[in-house]
Amino acid sequence: MLALTAAISESMGLDDGRIAEALNLEDCFQLVVWNQYPAAGPEVGLPPHTDHGLLALLFQTGVDGLQVQKNGRWILAKPIPNSYFVIAGDQLEIASNGRYKAALHRAMVHGEKTRMSSVSMIGPCLDTVVQPIPELALQGVEFRGIKYSEYIEHQRAKKPHENAASVIARGQREILARQGSPNSSQINA
Repeated sequence: MLALTAAISESMGLDDGRIAEALNLEDCFQLVVWNQYPAAGPEVGLPPHTDHGLLALLFQTGVDGLQVQKNGRWILAKPIPNSYFVIAGDQLEIASNGRYKAALHRAMVHGEKTRMSSVSMIGPCLDTVVQPIPELALQGVEFRGIKYSEYIEHQRAKKPHENAASVIARGQREILARQGSPNSSQINA
């Protein structure tokens, strides 16, 4: 995963270790989940959501199911043999100041075959305050800083279909602007 964060850092004109440094990935939070969706007549699966972490690596068997929203439409992400899908999460959207967007996705199964998938998610250390990397916020701050553990708790309280980065981390900028915060001049309204 650190090789992916290095490539993402470089894609934004940063040193290759900048994201790992800013998000304290030496002491990162990692979660591995295995899913099994039984063969079913009606559609079953996971509702639309974004992932709370930085990146997710998804491996799925040859049975279709992952759908990604693009321009308001759901697009089937067909499994490619012996490969992983890399899914951008909410913390990448925040740290990149919106240059990378968290992917709104869902899992749907409606067929005769059982679908299995595994996902490995990486996020910052739970005590890390995630905020836009300063070099990416020269034209204004799109998100406020928030401790990763608080972010997770807030996301769990929201409806699963909401883009959590927009709801949680962006919601504070209007409050700061109304209060005349010293940082309000940096906030894009």
